[in-house]
Amino acid sequence: MKDDKNLPELDIEAVDDQGVSGSLSNSGPGTNRRAKAAEDDPMLGVTLKNTYRLVKKIGEGGMGNVYKALQSPLQREVAVKLLKPTENNPEGEHYFMREVQAINMLRHPNIIGILDFGKEADGTLYLVMEYLPGRTLKRCIKREYPLDPVRLCNICAQVLSALEQAHQ
Repeated sequence: MKDDKNLPELDIEAVDDQGVSGSLSNSGPGTNRRAKAAEDDPMLGVTLKNTYRLVKKIGEGGMGNVYKALQSPLQREVAVKLLKPTENNPEGEHYFMREVQAINMLRHPNIIGILDFGKEADGTLYLVMEYLPGRTLKRCIKREYPLDPVRLCNICAQVLSALEQAHQ
């Protein structure tokens, strides 16, 4: 980036090249804190349904965390979303199942596909999706700001096409 002074302040959560989640605006000394947080994640190494072994946290959202996992015996990389504990939201399972059903009905090249879902004996709800390696749009904006207008229009067209499909 040529001019960091004109870079918009983005308060975003992202995953670095090693798959460690943290704020992109925190670099330098905060990096050790992010690495320690990833090491302390009790879900890493857990296997769901005797099939999906969680190997790396790759994202965090309002309702859950997303992990890269290996599907046995295929050793296929997948993404697994785990619903966060719902002590304060007893309707969490209902919303989760609505999300699963809604996503499952969508067929579009810019919308991830669902492979599996389930509930573990301990109540953990999970959603297994295609794993697509690469950078997030937030990361792309942070690293390449300002984006070329033609590229930005192409990205927006893909997003709007997916949204149109979802709203139909």
